[in-house]
Amino acid sequence: MAEIIGNFYIGFDEARAERVQNITSIEEYRFRREALISYNKDQMITNLGERFNVILSTYQYEIKDGELWGKDMDEPFMNSLKRGRDYRRENGNPVDFRREEAEVIGFEKIQNIMTDEDAPVGTVILSVSPPGLEDSTYTNNFIDIHTKKVDENGRVYVESQRVSSGLSLDEYKEKISAFSDIEIDDSDPSASFLEQPILIGTGLTAEDIKFYLYKDHDYMDEKTFELIKKSVAHLTAEYARSIVVEPQSREYHRILFNTVLNKADEVFELIKSEGLGMVEKIIPISTELHVGREIQDYGYREVREVKAGCGMSGGFDVEGKDTASSVSDFDPKKERILCCTCPFCKEKVEAKIAKGKIECPNCKKSAKWAN
Repeated sequence: MAEIIGNFYIGFDEARAERVQNITSIEEYRFRREALISYNKDQMITNLGERFNVILSTYQYEIKDGELWGKDMDEPFMNSLKRGRDYRRENGNPVDFRREEAEVIGFEKIQNIMTDEDAPVGTVILSVSPPGLEDSTYTNNFIDIHTKKVDENGRVYVESQRVSSGLSLDEYKEKISAFSDIEIDDSDPSASFLEQPILIGTGLTAEDIKFYLYKDHDYMDEKTFELIKKSVAHLTAEYARSIVVEPQSREYHRILFNTVLNKADEVFELIKSEGLGMVEKIIPISTELHVGREIQDYGYREVREVKAGCGMSGGFDVEGKDTASSVSDFDPKKERILCCTCPFCKEKVEAKIAKGKIECPNCKKSAKWAN
């Protein structure tokens, strides 16, 4: 299932890249190419966010004249929502029409509560946004937690945290029953959730809600995720670039996809065993040679499947050519090379990993290594 989902996304991006290559205007081609590369990077980061259940964004709404305004926006956010809904009604996917209307209805309810002067600071509202129906444009799975706050100058505002989720519809129903007895229409459950935001009140914080929803699931804080993104940024950039510049290199894209996920998983395991401080000192090297070596190290491994927002987050079955000649090549004690900056002597080196340790060839210092 994970491979099917991933193939859908990558195949869609490859098709778009091929269309961009057919643009004859050099100026338009360059613009569209860079925009698509940026989009592909964001897609890969979103995929990682869903894999690890992280905060995808934190946003502030200002309260003006009984409406919520996005920070630095020149109009209420509701205006943008309604325009999007109306545009989609003319140009979008009919399977999503009810869901898109539900999003407007749900946000209006959130706005009415949060802008009410009788709603105290600390009021929390939970909004659930599961994936849409089959063939829906909306495939991500996340929750929004809205909190009414006040800053040091006495300005009242609403902070919204969007958190990627791996919860199923049944898990959402079970968890939310502790707060509200909402009715879910099984013909379009995502619309039901969106049009019925759950008023938590002032007894719990956003952190309490996240802990409650994810106590049986892996959950990653922002700082850890930022470090993981930094550790795979060069691979993410190569993945995004290769799809746009070489859209026909389909096997290479899938190997790169595996490389990003496997490297991210390994960095996460290292953070858990050694701590953020140690891993922050390991600066990845992003030359073409080092990217190639990491592809060999990570791209042909089986990717661990985890339940994520889009269903299952996993990788692709790819043919590893000239990567192993014997089962001994998969020995966890076998020596490997990691291209990095040594946290001790600060030199860029090709450090040896063997027998659970990584050793710098320059200063000879070593540290534990979690495979």
